[in-house]
Amino acid sequence: MKVATYGSCLSRYSVNALQARSDVQLLGVVYHNRIDRFVDHYIDKTSTEPSSDLIEKMQLSDAGSARCNLMLDNQLTTRKLGHHAIRNQIGFINALDTDLDLIVLDNFVDIIAKLAAPKNSEPSLFLTFSDCENIHELFDIEKEYLNIDLAIQKWDRLISWIREKQPNTPIVFFNFPMQHHTNNALKLRSLEFAEKFKNDNCFIVPDCPVHPSLIDTPSHFRTMQYSMYAGVLEMVVKNKPYITSKTVNDADSVLRATIKKQ
Repeated sequence: MKVATYGSCLSRYSVNALQARSDVQLLGVVYHNRIDRFVDHYIDKTSTEPSSDLIEKMQLSDAGSARCNLMLDNQLTTRKLGHHAIRNQIGFINALDTDLDLIVLDNFVDIIAKLAAPKNSEPSLFLTFSDCENIHELFDIEKEYLNIDLAIQKWDRLISWIREKQPNTPIVFFNFPMQHHTNNALKLRSLEFAEKFKNDNCFIVPDCPVHPSLIDTPSHFRTMQYSMYAGVLEMVVKNKPYITSKTVNDADSVLRATIKKQ
């Protein structure tokens, strides 16, 4: 099974769990890209990536250098965009021009990220701000999160673009569950996205709280949670192209059964 993912560890780790059930070849993985940035840069091409001159001016802290370089790797085609933690594969964008069996997407970055906007008007980046010691010299930090309605518009554009390239491939979308998060703003953003987002070109995994026993960190879950998500992925692939209300109900039952356990 040939697979590509876009989003965060939610998509990636769910596919990793699927590898225990199926022969999975992961061809491309996008991390650390907010949806507006990705669509504008790589689909509509209304903006370009930040220049190498800007990147070279960033003074990285000793503690944050590795993390910051990883995040930059994931946001620049001159580095490793679409190749997060995979080797000898073609990457996410090139994978869309091959015959894929499954594409898995999630919106974690869109829920949590404020971008760093260069003062020289170059396009923004997603950074851990403390990793760059001269962040305020080079960048202005967004004061607001990405508007949910705008995020949904950009997601519609991304999924439509993928569907044009992959007319018969199952596309699965996870709205990142945040009901457990201590940051109420992020919790409300996730709930708003789940309430508003509809798309006939993909299978939207039913929004469901994660049981406390299955939470590792606010943004990562325990293995069993990803295994249950993998079961949903497997079910969607098995039922393609006939994704019916029964598929949605079955997925909902699988996930909601986990929150009843005490």
